[in-house]
Amino acid sequence: MKEKLVRWKFYFDKDKEEQWLNEMADKGWNMKKNCLGIYIFEHSDKRQYTYRIDILPEDEQEKEEYLTFLKEEGDIEIVQQRLFWVVLRKLSDKGVFELYSDAESKKQQYRKMEQIFYVLSGVCFFFMFFTAIPAVKKDHALIILPMFLAVLGVIMLKQARKNSQKRKKLEQCAADLF
Repeated sequence: MKEKLVRWKFYFDKDKEEQWLNEMADKGWNMKKNCLGIYIFEHSDKRQYTYRIDILPEDEQEKEEYLTFLKEEGDIEIVQQRLFWVVLRKLSDKGVFELYSDAESKKQQYRKMEQIFYVLSGVCFFFMFFTAIPAVKKDHALIILPMFLAVLGVIMLKQARKNSQKRKKLEQCAADLF
């Protein structure tokens, strides 16, 4: 039986999550699954995998074609897929594992993440408004829910801005080259 490790971490930043998964892989811990920030790892004697996180296309057919391409052409394993978020890995001895090598595709990824976080922020603020009204009028104990939604909305908004800044930095680097 393989040794297992459980860690709780909650990431909104795909770059930081990817970095952490690769640091764990450097220590011989391979991700098996993740649910609500609870990561389960299995131990190996050496680093086996390089991890990448990607945002999937919205169109179901495009998504399936892309995932099939990764598996068949790239020797890439899908560790976990949740909605539009996918954790991928490739055996380290099979070469460098980069999904996006050019600035334009990286900018598109950051733009997608920026849009996702703006939408999630809007949803949080929408529900915050509608849960705050009954909490204020009827039961002040219910104020916890709109407060939680407000904090979550601010976190999502902050993450959208971070992705926007990363995208703009790439655009600036590209502009400086020309």
